[in-house]
Amino acid sequence: MTATAGVNLNQKGLPLSDDSAEAPGNVVHLAAIEGGGTTFVVSVARVIANDDDTSTATSKHTFRIGPTLLELCNSATIPSKDPETVIEETCAFLQQHLPPCGYYSAAAIATFGPINCDQTQQTYGTILPGTPKKEWRGVDLLSPIRRACGLDNMPERVAFDTDVNAPALAEFTPRCHYLR
Repeated sequence: MTATAGVNLNQKGLPLSDDSAEAPGNVVHLAAIEGGGTTFVVSVARVIANDDDTSTATSKHTFRIGPTLLELCNSATIPSKDPETVIEETCAFLQQHLPPCGYYSAAAIATFGPINCDQTQQTYGTILPGTPKKEWRGVDLLSPIRRACGLDNMPERVAFDTDVNAPALAEFTPRCHYLR
């Protein structure tokens, strides 16, 4: 078993949802939040396969990121209202679909900015004062979502970045697999 970005992997490179052991039927659940200017899109997916076989059948609910085949389990679009309501609805959705183990294997948040994505700073995870969305200035977006995902004690399993950087990372990261 190896580790990448704080997530333990089995011998096939699949992330494990349980750190204690690799059990048969171990399912990896992922949470994704895209915080845009007019809506927040919240999704839950599970890893189906992780290999280089691109012939694996896909449906409208499955998609591939590099060698990983994912199934979209649940998704919701939350209209952007006041920060408190949006965060409450986002967290309620994530908790409603929480895996049986009590936490997601990993979560990612991509949001409008500017944000503080420097993990060494006290205000990491907040919307910075420069945002044109005045009611969102200084709002801690990361902490309540991390808590709702059951990852409060596993901060390394939560990615937090801007909605501009996240697509670039999503394009680049799977290609790193082929550079090894």
